[in-house]
Amino acid sequence: MHLIRRARIAQRLAVRAIAQRGLAHPATRTLLAAAALAAAAAWEAGHHVTDVHPHANKQPGSAVRPPAR
Repeated sequence: MHLIRRARIAQRLAVRAIAQRGLAHPATRTLLAAAALAAAAAWEAGHHVTDVHPHANKQPGSAVRPPAR
């Protein structure tokens, strides 16, 4: 499976686990760790954050913004 796809899927699973079980649940923590590892693997392979979150710079309130001038 492609690294970006793996990172997106892992992130979605972790978010669902947080919503269903809460942050302190062991399964949630395991899924969060898996999402972090998948994102790190994609980063190490040369992918950018915008590859994992392609629309992050278009959403209001996004943390990924061009610097203010």
